[in-house]
Amino acid sequence: MEGERIVIKAPPGVEIVGTFRENTYSKEGILMFPGFTEHRSSLDDLAELLSNHFNVWNFDLNSQGESTGNWDLLQMAESVYNIHSHLKKRHGLRKLGGFGNSIGGMAVGIVASYDDTEFDAICLAGLPVALQDYVRKWQLNLLRKVPQRFLRAATIAYDIFATAVYENYRNLTHHQFKTPSGYRPYAQFGALKIPNLSELIGWIENAPDMMKFVERIHQPVLFIYGGEDHYLKIRHSILPMGLRNMITKTASRKKDVLIVEGADHSLNRETTIDDKFNSDPEYQFVKPHIFCHFMNYLR
Repeated sequence: MEGERIVIKAPPGVEIVGTFRENTYSKEGILMFPGFTEHRSSLDDLAELLSNHFNVWNFDLNSQGESTGNWDLLQMAESVYNIHSHLKKRHGLRKLGGFGNSIGGMAVGIVASYDDTEFDAICLAGLPVALQDYVRKWQLNLLRKVPQRFLRAATIAYDIFATAVYENYRNLTHHQFKTPSGYRPYAQFGALKIPNLSELIGWIENAPDMMKFVERIHQPVLFIYGGEDHYLKIRHSILPMGLRNMITKTASRKKDVLIVEGADHSLNRETTIDDKFNSDPEYQFVKPHIFCHFMNYLR
């Protein structure tokens, strides 16, 4: 089931593009948001499974894929909040769940912390404590020295390489970055559009961490991590202290943690750019686990 393309106006001047899979027999819905550089289609397989019992929307994050706006975590959270309020009212939903991968999970978690009624259950995959866990301070300082035109040239060179090597990239990012009239005026890496590198660095540096939000998350929550998620410094299925502290501080009395042995940040053996979330056959037990979580708390 391909679903219907929809556009929702979130903060002023921002359009968030999503795919809607309707279930006319259900009064429950699930909003889904992908991770850093991921297109909303990376969640299509999971969305199709969930749509057997729920209305499901998967969205491109701000400044990713087809969505506009700024790659700013607080603006992303504002978008999630506006989308949540709009769809719950428009479709008369009785309950609404939220799923987010990586930075998408951060935006969902922030909104869940506003009030217990914002989401009835959430699932957060690959949730970092902070965006700064991905990009270290020395890396940001190095990026500051890169002129925007050089960054764009580098992403164009990567586009030429990736289009020849990766089928998923060829079918997704390439067509969004290079049009019949030429390349877009910004830099682009995967789904992420970078019109201004300096602004992107500022949004990463100033992004809040999750510690102050998880203390106000009371909804049922499922945390999922790859046992070899090197982005989050997970080795041999052992979570680092920061992640363990974040989970411990989460206020919900109904929280569960699934660690997928051998899986990476996107819950695959090894994810290349534009690959789908949790697509490797050996890890397909993850999707039913997510499905059961929402069945338990939304039905």
